[in-house]
Amino acid sequence: GNLTDTNYIGTSSADYADGETATIQTVGSVSEDQSGLTAGLAYYVQPDGSLGTSGNVFAGTAISPAKLIVKG
Repeated sequence: GNLTDTNYIGTSSADYADGETATIQTVGSVSEDQSGLTAGLAYYVQPDGSLGTSGNVFAGTAISPAKLIVKG
């Protein structure tokens, strides 16, 4: 299915292979495994799964280069 702002629930805490159990950081949690973010900027999920500063699916707000408040 297509990713939308209503069906995006958060970020995974690591890379997972198909069939593995994943841990998802949901609304209000802090994703600490990011890189290259600018504190204070809003980030959006891009079509390839990366984060960018524009788009339709709000991922969260960066609080440091490596930390994102999920949908916060």
